[in-house]
Amino acid sequence: MKLFGRLHIEFVGIGLGYLAINLINNMVAMAYPKLMKTFHIDYNTLMWLNVSYVVVFTVSMPVTGALSDRLGHRRSYVIGLAGLAMATLAEAAAWNFGSFMVFGTVEALSAGFMIPAQLSILHTRYPDKLSTAFTYISTAGFFAAIGGPFLAGLLLQTFGWRSMFLIACGMATATFTYFMFAIQRAEEPPKEHSAFDYRGAVIFIVAFLLLQIGIKVMVASRVDALTSGILLASLLLFGLLVSLERQTPEAFLPTELLSNNAYWITCFVATLTMTVTQGFIYSVPSYLQLGVGFSPVVAGGILTVEAIVGLLFTWTVRKKIFDAWGWDIALQLGILVSIFGIGSLIAIHSHNELLFAGIIALFEIGQTLIGPSLNAQVKNWVPEPLRGKANGFYSTIRYSGGAFAASVSGPLLRRLGRPGSAQQSRFEYARFLEILAALLVLALVIAAIKTVTKTDKRLTTSKGV
Repeated sequence: MKLFGRLHIEFVGIGLGYLAINLINNMVAMAYPKLMKTFHIDYNTLMWLNVSYVVVFTVSMPVTGALSDRLGHRRSYVIGLAGLAMATLAEAAAWNFGSFMVFGTVEALSAGFMIPAQLSILHTRYPDKLSTAFTYISTAGFFAAIGGPFLAGLLLQTFGWRSMFLIACGMATATFTYFMFAIQRAEEPPKEHSAFDYRGAVIFIVAFLLLQIGIKVMVASRVDALTSGILLASLLLFGLLVSLERQTPEAFLPTELLSNNAYWITCFVATLTMTVTQGFIYSVPSYLQLGVGFSPVVAGGILTVEAIVGLLFTWTVRKKIFDAWGWDIALQLGILVSIFGIGSLIAIHSHNELLFAGIIALFEIGQTLIGPSLNAQVKNWVPEPLRGKANGFYSTIRYSGGAFAASVSGPLLRRLGRPGSAQQSRFEYARFLEILAALLVLALVIAAIKTVTKTDKRLTTSKGV
């Protein structure tokens, strides 16, 4: 299965699926004003669309990851593609905001099937070519980032917001067909797994949902008795889950990894960095318009330049860094570059478009190093029978940072949107960026300690973990 010289047809399918997920996510933000007008809702109500998507997406991945170990990673990916096609078609036909949210959660669940299966396919079939594999995956994401806003603007102006979901449905359907007829069925589901641990899955889902709801309410309003009770109930359920899972032969939790320090350290660093990434993505477009005063066209152009620079860096330099310095150093370098980008954005007092584009592109360069480095490190510490489950939990822990960022950035965006001076908006956003920078500093310290102490050297047990 060579990647050099030509693209393997299976890898093209994975890239197209990843493009379909990211394209609709990059387009839908452009449709927010139209959605509010169509469904007669305000911005605060609309933000529940983001929160519900991220929560369902993150909470589903341990379940879908464990199922992919039983069904087979390729089959799980195809199930996700079919669900994505049906969900986007249903979103295009939504008749009110409630139905739109329901169909959006189905879309999130479908993406939850695809992401752990995608990682498991790459880890299993391309273990020695991950730097090249992640280059192509990143390229699909960059195409979505570059083309998504432009395509969304064109579709919104010409056909309306429903056409965006029809385009996404067509892409998902085409990729599903490609997988079904062009890609070999080389993978058989493992046979050694016992019955699925439904009890553990249900407890985890309830505990995680309570945690996310508690965080959302706490950030949106204030800490009161109800919020405290929700968060406490979530923590108690997580404690009960760990206690029960230690006694379950085929546990839903990856209990085999509880002593795997490097795996959990990587998950924690991934949560910190994803919180920063999503917080930045959610807030920068509004800040450029409301805080700096750029027009929507100029703001979109700055973000397009950012994506193009990230794409060029990915294809020209990034693989050389991975191959020469390894995943650990690349991760720390990416965090450092991102910190420098955020610090520069805090310090800037100019209205020069190119300067803003350069600083935001610098942050993007750091992000192109962080994500693949974390994804690759997980593979080194997880044996094949646990790969789907471990990738599912890693993805959930990582993307829970996105759910937290969605909760935190909502109040920030409402403050930026209030009538007032641009200087006050810039001050508000600078405080937000300082929090993001502090999270990255913490992530950098933890990653450096793991490297210096060689935590990953102490992982092998009798189970091979």
